[in-house]
Amino acid sequence: MSSKKDLSHLDWKPSPSELAAYVAKGPRGSNYCLIRTDPKPDLLFAVNQNMRTLPGWYTDKNGSIEKVG
Repeated sequence: MSSKKDLSHLDWKPSPSELAAYVAKGPRGSNYCLIRTDPKPDLLFAVNQNMRTLPGWYTDKNGSIEKVG
């Protein structure tokens, strides 16, 4: 997966789990989660269905999921 991959366009839904803040399914069926950080709760990081951390940071502070880095 490329480090320039932006998952913000996926249809993110609030997660029923306490582990993840949001969950989404990719166009080819892969599952993704966004997990909130403790020190900066407005930042989220992405993991795939194998629990591999993906590059980049996301935020939901403006009401939608946006990539911030």
